[in-house]
Amino acid sequence: MRSTVSSELPDDVYRSSSVRHVPFDGTLSVEDGVGHEGDVCVFRIERGGTPIDAIELEDGEQMPLRPGKSVVGCLGTRPAVKELHGGVPEGGISSEETGLSLLIESGLIGEVWSAIPSFAPTRVSIVGFLMADGEAVNVTDHPRLTPTSGPEPGNVPTALFCGTSMESGKTSAVEAGVDALSASLEVGAGKLTGTVMRRDLLRFEAAGAAATSDFSDVGVSCTTEREESIRCAETVLGHLRGKETDVVLAELGGGILTYGPRHVLESSLMEDIDVLVFSAADECGAVGGVDLLQERYGLEPDMIVGPVCDTELSRRLVTDEVGVETFSVAESRGRSTFETALERLLEVPGSA
Repeated sequence: MRSTVSSELPDDVYRSSSVRHVPFDGTLSVEDGVGHEGDVCVFRIERGGTPIDAIELEDGEQMPLRPGKSVVGCLGTRPAVKELHGGVPEGGISSEETGLSLLIESGLIGEVWSAIPSFAPTRVSIVGFLMADGEAVNVTDHPRLTPTSGPEPGNVPTALFCGTSMESGKTSAVEAGVDALSASLEVGAGKLTGTVMRRDLLRFEAAGAAATSDFSDVGVSCTTEREESIRCAETVLGHLRGKETDVVLAELGGGILTYGPRHVLESSLMEDIDVLVFSAADECGAVGGVDLLQERYGLEPDMIVGPVCDTELSRRLVTDEVGVETFSVAESRGRSTFETALERLLEVPGSA
């Protein structure tokens, strides 16, 4: 099968956010074949699922899944401990293969290798792989940022947010920090590791971030390999620090034991981090996570946030156990102690 599409795709083929940096120029065609990690493809929704029930488009809009819709996305990997683990096998994926699934709303597709019992995969089929002037199109060939050879000097105060796992409150904490600090400062905000999704960067921008970036700007859909994860983190931090920002707030997507975050936490990049914020969902996660940071990575968190801090009792239990200050991001009466403490730790001018 070969379908030449001139210099642009038909109007009824939607572009997902996973390929938003791909230029779609030259003579395009959609062809049968075998694709590998990062290869761009057109796929068709065959059957909807849950909890993934939408496609995130280039501009961040959520498009409800409907069988029969065609989408441009890419083959990729997602090691998500709370939803699914899936990806691309070593030999690649054929356009004739059945049983493929949408791995995340941003348009990554692949095989599902394991999933939580309540997960119902959104089934897709590959129409074909995208070619430009006869060459396979891959997201790694279209980075927005050029990888740096090392981290930029840490002359811009930088806070790094990590946590026990996905959905532990990290993004909400970064968002709250941006909202507070952007009233008087130029704030850079980004995600150093994780699986591509534009949604979180849009949250940071809406909160007032002057500059945002994530690993997908380096041409990576999911950070799993050690060198790749460190390279992405260095590049994103260097970019945000070079945008005339006063402070930078950066998140490690995933938990501190998962691929990506652990590689960054073990690296020399941590020498240029001024404030380490740890997020946890419950008391045991907070205490165990602090122990892990200290014993495995040799790191001392400066504060604990997340759902574990939403009640005064749990905050007291954690602080008494590990001796680290705890702060509620959800606090809504007046200026939160979290915001005040973050300013103080980052040594923001005028903070107490």
